[in-house]
Amino acid sequence: MALLGATLIGLLSCMPGGQIPGLTPRVSASMPAVVLGEWNSVPGKCGIPFSEGRLVVQPHQLIFYANKAEILELVEETPRRLRLSLRFEAGGEEPSPPATRQHRYQLSRDLQQLQDISEGEPGLIRWRCPSGRR
Repeated sequence: MALLGATLIGLLSCMPGGQIPGLTPRVSASMPAVVLGEWNSVPGKCGIPFSEGRLVVQPHQLIFYANKAEILELVEETPRRLRLSLRFEAGGEEPSPPATRQHRYQLSRDLQQLQDISEGEPGLIRWRCPSGRR
């Protein structure tokens, strides 16, 4: 199974846009294990709960610096590209209804960087924090 995953990732590097023709995206509501854990835009701030660049990926939710989001739907467009439908918790001084938004993330080839590509252009890059720091 690991060989199949490595083969698919290798194929991705050859395909324009990272898409594999004929690959049907997988729909789920749970994050793949390869993405779980803590990520931070400043690697030296791993483990600091209120670091602005921190993102903790759990199977059914994302925990950001100032809020949390429940994963409503996850589409694995490719083995390294994810499209998420997220419901963000209401927060702040004035209670408001939860907001639902779409986010897209791209894992680097070495699986050590997670880039936000929600706006269709390269966005914020977070690095994988050492295991044990969540």
